[in-house]
Amino acid sequence: MRIFPLFFGRIVLREWIWVKFLKNLALFLLGGGAYVGVELLWRGRSHGSMFLAGGACFLLLGKLQKVKPRLPLFLRGFAGAGIITAVELFMGLLFNRRYAVWDYRDQLFNFHGQICLPFYFLWVPLSLCAMGIYHIMDRWLFADRQPGAPWARFPSCKRPCRKLKDR
Repeated sequence: MRIFPLFFGRIVLREWIWVKFLKNLALFLLGGGAYVGVELLWRGRSHGSMFLAGGACFLLLGKLQKVKPRLPLFLRGFAGAGIITAVELFMGLLFNRRYAVWDYRDQLFNFHGQICLPFYFLWVPLSLCAMGIYHIMDRWLFADRQPGAPWARFPSCKRPCRKLKDR
């Protein structure tokens, strides 16, 4: 009798892990494709490492959105730009040692030609857009109803309605 619930619990756990993996894979692929698309529109060319960077950035921005939903919008934008810049630096140090993918050495306030301050500020609005897209995908396509979403900040109707009825 005890084997069946344990077996059933393992199946449910495996299914949940599989669904989470597929969800994160889909979001990773969407973020990677969008990052390459933005780069193709901006520069006219891209690199395979940028697909990896875009997927990682999209997942990290989504996690920031979930972990800090009440962070003010402008701070979320700057934090998101910091995440993207950090991922770009990491990918640049791995894949762009000879500056074949991109070269920021001629830009103001650059760091080893891998990242620069003007592009950090370009990432602020793009990171906010990416967080919004992540939230929409997470909430509507994957039905992940997190309570701390930015437009779900206000208490649900149950509490205010009870207070109004009690008066």
